[in-house]
Order: sequence, then structure tokens, then C-alpha cells
Amino acid sequence: MNLPPTLVDTLANLRQLLRCSNTHQRVAGAADYLPYRRGEYSPRGGTLFVLATGRSILELAPEDWEHIRQGDSIALNLFVHSPFLPDVYLFEQIPDPEVRQTWLDKVTRYAGGRPSLVLLPSYCLERIRTMPGLAVMETAIRNVFGSRFRLVSVLFARHRSRCTLPFSRWLNRRFWRHGLYHLRGSLSSAIDFGLKHDFSAIVLCGVDLNEHGYFYGPRHEKGVVTPDPEVPPVHFTDQAVRGLIPISDWLHYVVESETGTRFWCSSAQSRLSDWMPVYSWPSGRKPADRRDTGTAPSEDTP
Repeated sequence: MNLPPTLVDTLANLRQLLRCSNTHQRVAGAADYLPYRRGEYSPRGGTLFVLATGRSILELAPEDWEHIRQGDSIALNLFVHSPFLPDVYLFEQIPDPEVRQTWLDKVTRYAGGRPSLVLLPSYCLERIRTMPGLAVMETAIRNVFGSRFRLVSVLFARHRSRCTLPFSRWLNRRFWRHGLYHLRGSLSSAIDFGLKHDFSAIVLCGVDLNEHGYFYGPRHEKGVVTPDPEVPPVHFTDQAVRGLIPISDWLHYVVESETGTRFWCSSAQSRLSDWMPVYSWPSGRKPADRRDTGTAPSEDTP
């Protein structure tokens, strides 16, 4: 018997609530790291800049990076390729040996006072400790991040229908106040971090959701999906893989329902600009006026 998608989603998210809670308790109980608690980070202002790795981030001028530095920022995963130091860093395990070695080389720049808070989902620590070759990441965690490191519990939402998004949103707010929400990628967790810290504005930088590449060069995606030649290529997280809704569906829902927070994307080159306003940067230059060199920011100019 085929159950309706709404019932499947409801049952799946109730199961995820129990499963993710048990995972976090098991991992945190076996580790000597402090768990993340909401409120540990004190925002300096009302705007959070989410720093991802899409190619459009190359458009930002030095004065734009200084503008970000004056606010609050959270960087994701391989943003370590950039010399810019964020306030918060959220990352996952890296199975690919080549990508992992690059991460180990780049993450040493985070050994100072910034980022002030470093977050790793608890299930990722379990994978780091059990998957071959990943133990070096825990060594880096101890040596580079030190006391700024926290384990964070992550609630994995599962949705085949947008109609049930309010249900997992309620579960998140009711039972997951000291953790982060996750749907199709760490971007959702970074946005949830911003919402739970009551930022009035969230700017998505380098969140392109297309296949134009990353600011630091090529990278293999997590999954392999046969492309449809009639459909413009999109990022893996924005494809309806295994029946799950794309992350843009969730973003639409969040922007519509979170009336206390306004959202912007950083560039007209992002697929989000089709329906989300583009942020007004201090440089005042339009994307067409910028010169994309095709390389990552230099070491001395973010």
C-alpha cells in the first residue's frame, strides 16, 4: 500500500527526531568535547552573512569584505580556501582524501581567535572516528580549534512534499532549540543558526545553486545524477534526488514564513536572484561590471 507523501513525511520526521537525538547522545557521551548550546554566540549586529563556496563570491570587492567583517558571518565547509576569517565555522567530515588534505592545509589559518565558534555535527564526529583515513581531522580539531570547538546536534529533516515543512519546523522549534536543522545541506543549518540567534537579515553569499563551479576551482559532487539536457544544470542539493524536495523549495518556505527576518542573495549570478533580492554592497558595482579572474581570492585580499 502506497502511503500519501504527507503521512510518509510526518512519520519520517518523527523517526528522525528520535534517531538524531540518540545519535547525538551516543556520540557526545563518548567524546570529551563540549556540546553546543544556543546563546553561546553573541551577535554584534542584526545581519548575518552566510559564506558558501559558489563562484559568484569572486565578485565581492575588498570594501565588500570589510563590510562583512564589520557584521557577523558563518562560513561553511571548504570556505577555508578563502583567507577571510569568519566569526563562526560550520563543517562536516571530508571522505575524499585529496579534498581532505587540502582542508588540513588550509584550516591552519583558523588557529587564531577567529572563528570564535567552530561547529561540527555530532554524527560527523562519529564518521571521522570510524571511516578510514579521517582520524587526521580530529587531530586538526584539537590542534587548530581548541576550546572554540563544539559538537552540535543536527535534526535531519526528510521531505517529499513541501506541505509538511511546517511540521518539521515545529519539531525544530519545540525540541531542537540547542541544535541545528538540516535539510539537503549544511546551508540549511547555517540559516537555522541565524534564525535561532534572531538576526533580522541574512545574506547568502556564494550560494549559487548552479553548476558554474566553486570559487577555488573544481570539486566532485557528493552524488551522481544523470543530467537532463533540457534542464539548466543545478547544484546537487537543488535536485529532487530520491524523491526529496530540492533545497530551494525549503528556502522559499523559510523566506515566506519567517516574517521577522529578511533574506538577500549576494549576486545576480545566483539562481536565488530569480526570486530573492540581491544585496546592495558598499562597492556599488553590478555583477556585469566585475572582472571574474576565475581564481580564488589572493592571500592578502579576501
